[in-house]
Amino acid sequence: GREFFDNPKDLYTGYQISPQERDELRYDVIAGTTCLEGLVADYYNDSTRIFDYINSFGAHAMFIAFGNIDCNDGNIPLDFRHELEDRLSNEILEPKQLGQVIGGATGVNMSYIDLIVFNRTTFINVIKPLLLQYKRYSFYLSDFKQHAEVIPLTEA
Repeated sequence: GREFFDNPKDLYTGYQISPQERDELRYDVIAGTTCLEGLVADYYNDSTRIFDYINSFGAHAMFIAFGNIDCNDGNIPLDFRHELEDRLSNEILEPKQLGQVIGGATGVNMSYIDLIVFNRTTFINVIKPLLLQYKRYSFYLSDFKQHAEVIPLTEA
């Protein structure tokens, strides 16, 4: 009588953490959701175990980062992150079979959209025109591991 999930992306877990005063990405996170808890845990434990496992299949665990520029009265704009997640999924990742959104997080200064990407080069080329529609934001792409190169996608 239990419901069975045959696709991990259908089961999300929410998490809350205390932001830290560090310069690295994702250390400002307050809350997020993920369907790959181990990947998030590995990131904060400076491990690449699950990241390497995903990459061994030719896929890339990555995240897009962008600033929370519309914070009014301390309210972080979650609507924009969710709108962008939906557009990425519905307009690029799924129709072009380039990957999946696997979660996202909101921090004090930045927001993050977590992804599994099947073709990194094609993804970068295809996503830039979509992100250029949001001229007020600067977007960055990083592998889902600490000390990774941060690739600027667009500049505000």
